Amino acid sequence: MRPEDALGDAACLKQHEAQKNRIAHGSPYRSNRIAACGDALDEHRIDRNTDQYEHPLKAHSEQAISSLGTILTSSLDLLVANLFVGATAMGVLSVAKMMPTFVSSLISTIAAVFTPSLIIDYAKGKKEGVVNTINQSSKIISVICSLPLGFLIVYGKEFYLLWQPSQDAELLYSLSIITILGRVFFTGTEPLFNVFTVVNKVKQNSVVTLLNGFISILITYICVRNTNWGVYAIAGVSVVCCFLKNMLFVIPYSAKYLGLKKKTFYNTVVYSIVCCVVLCMFGSIEKMIVEGETWLELIFAGIIFAVGGFIITTILILNKREREYLFGLVKNKVKR
Repeated sequence: MRPEDALGDAACLKQHEAQKNRIAHGSPYRSNRIAACGDALDEHRIDRNTDQYEHPLKAHSEQAISSLGTILTSSLDLLVANLFVGATAMGVLSVAKMMPTFVSSLISTIAAVFTPSLIIDYAKGKKEGVVNTINQSSKIISVICSLPLGFLIVYGKEFYLLWQPSQDAELLYSLSIITILGRVFFTGTEPLFNVFTVVNKVKQNSVVTLLNGFISILITYICVRNTNWGVYAIAGVSVVCCFLKNMLFVIPYSAKYLGLKKKTFYNTVVYSIVCCVVLCMFGSIEKMIVEGETWLELIFAGIIFAVGGFIITTILILNKREREYLFGLVKNKVKR
């Protein structure tokens, strides 16, 4: 598929034209990113009236299939817990998943910031630019989003003791760790999910995600009915299925659809693991000094962990250009 066949380019062109209309009616503001997208698409002379773009309804239906697969993998486990283990276990699992779910939402939100750059590079046919954009966004996401993951790993038990004193903090902590294990490996791979939209391969990703969801539910059912693993099986099976999906499909095929070698983006896993390991080591040393047994201590520990961990991973993972880009993003957000 040629770069100009990307579904994301069509959406970008639509935004570009809408922005032009606003400018024509007196609006002084024009997003540089949208302008750049529009210029890139104009350069390739994309004709929206040709048949190269599929009907938007089809794209939305494919996204809906992908969402269904995600629900089967990561959300339906609460229903399974209620049906086969009990309402109490469902409540415990629900509490344990709150922080990991928040981190997952944070990762997705930050990853979306880099999508326009990916569209621009792909529309211009710059393979090297695409790879650089993905690697850069992967590093930055790993640096930022590994902070809450690392803090939860180091101070999670203390957090649950303070937040839910009437609950089993050990069980909550164990379930949270199981739930976030996938993120420890794949925080940096989040930008790769945008590749399927950019290259108009949403259907393939949706089918795999849906199939993965059904397999996860089936294995969870088998484990709950035939073992005494209980709620641990419900929390763990979906993590294993997502791990296999990312390693066997998302990473290699996002590279393949871009015309690259399948092993191109496995380094994104390394970024995630290195960040989490370094932060856990830093947090373990910090915990010797600040134990986090009260809310005040825990908040103070969180501030020290965030600042110190960010400085360490930024120096260790990012190069000078990437650090400047990150600080520029933060500066622009603060100004707004």
